[in-house]
Amino acid sequence: MYKSILAVILFGSLFINANCSDVRVHKNPQFSFSYWNDNFGYQKQLEGIVPLGDDDFMTASWRLEVGLGDDKLWHSLELYYAIFTNRMENNRFDLVAGRYTREFRRGPWLFKIGGGLLLRGSLGGAWLQNHFHTLQGYTEVDLPYISRKRAGGLLYARAAYDVLTYKNNTIQAYTTTALRLGAGPTNLRVGVEWMRFFSTDNLPLRGSVTLRLGYAHYLLPSAVMEPHFNHGPVAGIQVESVYQDRFGLALWFTENQYGLSDPHYGITVSYRNKGLRLPRFHSVMFP
Repeated sequence: MYKSILAVILFGSLFINANCSDVRVHKNPQFSFSYWNDNFGYQKQLEGIVPLGDDDFMTASWRLEVGLGDDKLWHSLELYYAIFTNRMENNRFDLVAGRYTREFRRGPWLFKIGGGLLLRGSLGGAWLQNHFHTLQGYTEVDLPYISRKRAGGLLYARAAYDVLTYKNNTIQAYTTTALRLGAGPTNLRVGVEWMRFFSTDNLPLRGSVTLRLGYAHYLLPSAVMEPHFNHGPVAGIQVESVYQDRFGLALWFTENQYGLSDPHYGITVSYRNKGLRLPRFHSVMFP
C-alpha cells in the first residue's frame, strides 16, 4: 500500500514540476466551493415536486478547488470530503481526498490527468452530520464507524471530444476513469454532454446550461464499499451563471450518480478577480 502511495506522489510531482513555469505565468487564481447532498433541503415543502433521496449511503460531499490558467491549460488543486452512512448494516465512514490535475486542449480534444491521495475512516463526519441535523430539527444518525481505516492513492484521466460546435452550442463525448488504490472505488464513466452558452450585451452576466447522459460502472476493493456504489445510466443538468466576470454560481441535479438510483442536489460558488471560468460538471463527480 505504501509503495502505491509513493508512486502516486511521484506521479503528481512530475506533472507539477514539468509545468511549474506555466503556473507562474498566471497570477489570477480561481476559488470554487461545492456542496452536494442526496436529500433536498426543503423536502417537506417540495414533496411531490422533486425526487427525494434516502439521506443514506453517499449522504453529503464538499469540494474546494484552487485553479490557475485558462481554457487551453488549467491547473487545479482540489480537496474533497464526503460522509457515507449505511443504516442497513449499521456503520459509517468518511472519505477525504486531495488531488492535482492538469487539463489541456489539443484541437477538438480536451484532456485531464492527475493524481492524489485518499483517506477512509473516522474523519469527523458523524459530528458534522448530527450537528446539522440538530440545527434543522431532524433525528440524529447514530451509527458506529467501521473499524478498518485505509489510506491509498488515486490516479485520474479524462478525455472529451467536441463532436459538434455550432454558434453557442457544444456537444462533447467523454470518457473518464479514476483508479483508487487501497481506500476507495475505481470507476469508469462514458457519455455525452450538451452545453449551451449565454451572454448579454447590456448586463454583466453570462452563463451556460449543461445536460449530461452517460453510464457509470464501479469496481469495488472491499465489501465495505459494495452498498454505496453500483452501476447504471446517469443523467444530470447544471445551470451556471457569472456576474461581472468575477462571481460564479452553479446549481445542479443528478440521477443515479453513484449507481443507486438516488438523486443528488448540488451548488458551486466561485470567485476570480478577472475572467472567471465556468464550473465544469465533471469536476463535482466523485474524484
